[in-house]
Amino acid sequence: MSRFAKVKDLMQRYVDERRAVGVHPTVLLRGNCVYSECVGYRGQAAKPPLGEEGRFHLADPLKEYIPAFDHMMVMS
Repeated sequence: MSRFAKVKDLMQRYVDERRAVGVHPTVLLRGNCVYSECVGYRGQAAKPPLGEEGRFHLADPLKEYIPAFDHMMVMS
């Protein structure tokens, strides 16, 4: 865990400098979570602490949450 202390310090500095409201860095190694930390807040106004709720994964298809993206096309 000490290897990731610099990550938390950097993310805390981003929050302190108001470059980010809240961040949740996560590191996976061979599919296993080896580091996960919440730093900052969920919003600027009330400043509720940032917490991990596990409601979705970044790899989830967007159409599962916003049906209008069901037939999305990517153009290059």
